[in-house]
Amino acid sequence: MNKDLFEILQTWPKIYISGIDLKVLLEKSDDSRYSLIKRALKQGVLISLRRDLYVISSPFRRVNYENQLFHLDKSWLQEALKKKILRVDWKKAKQNVGNFLRLNERRFVENWTEELFLSQIPKIELV
Repeated sequence: MNKDLFEILQTWPKIYISGIDLKVLLEKSDDSRYSLIKRALKQGVLISLRRDLYVISSPFRRVNYENQLFHLDKSWLQEALKKKILRVDWKKAKQNVGNFLRLNERRFVENWTEELFLSQIPKIELV
């Protein structure tokens, strides 16, 4: 893959990028740009959502979290979720969500605990 495109994707602040963004950033001819995009699609670096709109695949994506850039991968996501789950006041969370549920549906949140959500983290798969 072209080094310019790789560098753009590594520093791009969003999880998606449009064909217009790439046109402005790459400053290449249309044929050359489409060739780079096609190669990136074939290598799995970009995922096409629709014409001229692409998602940057996770190994090449960085996310801004707590004012720091991170590569979005499974281990980072699991650690971030664990930190968030440990900070939740579960009694308050149950009340807040329960307020939006019918009485017969409130049993849904009765079992919410830190342990329940922590036990679900290893089951998460990135696609």
